[in-house]
Amino acid sequence: MTHEKKCRCYEKRKNKINETKLPHLWNHHKISSCSGFCGTVSALSLSEWSGSRCWHWRVSDSSMCSQSDSTIYSTSLHNTIYPFSTRYNSNFNNYHLLNLTIMAKQYLLFAKKEIDTNKQSVSVNQVVQMEGYNYPKYVVYKVEKTDWGINYQLIDINTHVFNSTTHIRPLSEKFGIGIYYDDKEPQYMTAEEVATLLTKAQVKKKLEEQQAEQEKKRREKVRAIGREWLRESIPQDAKAIIVARLKQDDSDSQTDYFASSVQRTIILGFSKHKRDLFSEMRKHANNFEGTAYLAEYNEDYEHREKYSMGNGYYLGKSSYSGWIIEKSIIYDRDNTIENFAYIAGNHENIYLKLDACKEVTPQTELFDNGEFEIVDYSQKAIALFGDTKPIKELLMAMGGKFNPRLTRNNEKKAGWIFQQSKREELETIINLKSK
Repeated sequence: MTHEKKCRCYEKRKNKINETKLPHLWNHHKISSCSGFCGTVSALSLSEWSGSRCWHWRVSDSSMCSQSDSTIYSTSLHNTIYPFSTRYNSNFNNYHLLNLTIMAKQYLLFAKKEIDTNKQSVSVNQVVQMEGYNYPKYVVYKVEKTDWGINYQLIDINTHVFNSTTHIRPLSEKFGIGIYYDDKEPQYMTAEEVATLLTKAQVKKKLEEQQAEQEKKRREKVRAIGREWLRESIPQDAKAIIVARLKQDDSDSQTDYFASSVQRTIILGFSKHKRDLFSEMRKHANNFEGTAYLAEYNEDYEHREKYSMGNGYYLGKSSYSGWIIEKSIIYDRDNTIENFAYIAGNHENIYLKLDACKEVTPQTELFDNGEFEIVDYSQKAIALFGDTKPIKELLMAMGGKFNPRLTRNNEKKAGWIFQQSKREELETIINLKSK
């Protein structure tokens, strides 16, 4: 076969991966790769790295090497070449180094053990055990042979949860965390017991899938409400959202692990600029009682960490625990609405200061049927109080804006704000819903 014919199938773009299956990797074997390399294997060696083995070979007469007569390649036991577009200039001059993962065999570097994933180690109905994490016990209910080796399908005997693994080692050769089988006194379950476990596991999985689907639908409803509210509430000239986040410390000092997670996010207000001003953050801190203490100036609360691995500008005691206030820049309005949709869909996460809607003493009670109450809230707005949760989507569609901190009879009370022009329509809807 000529060089032209051998390379014809590799004329694809360099950034696309194209496989070339090689029957063997013996010396003097003619090979070519999808980046256009062609040559003859002149040396073959085996290396170990990160728990896996790789074959490396030197190809002479390479058409891609202008300053050298050989190129270094690597492959797995499946003899597959994957091209890298990057040239490495460390110990080799203009050599192309291709690294692959071993799938047929796994090599435990520190244990100095080789695992052949094509060799079956346990049988169906055999009991195995995880060593290292609470020591759960599993039973093998199915063994599958795939192109990547043998796959063991497992069921947790206690929790009835499905699991799988590609290798199970003998307990007498225990080394590190993994799934093992007792090679001295193997344990088995009867076919009837395994069938019962399988049925329970399938029922549990089906129930979890149904619950997950219901939760997905519930979250989508909340997100739909949040999207609508954000579209109406975010000012057109807003450049950022000022938010408060409740952080939880997930660090583990014993393992030198440091991390935190966000437990809750609250929308405090909007900003017309992208500058990180602590004075602006303090101004919005009073909107929520959990962050009210941050309204007072304290230099220790001002954190400027806009550097690699930093947490940006934020106001708070610590980025690992407690409440912090920061700005979320609006780079794209639609993306911002999507990112905050679930947060805004829950009215308990919205704490905006009402500048225009200042309460006035109501002259007349517009409507009161014992379940809902409509009052004049300002010269241009009316407020709806009552158990509005069943009709909140309808109220949102009417243009209402929910606020959990409206003032009614000198007390903080949750309610909806509408324009005065919506009064008649609102009374009609409430009458219908009350019947």
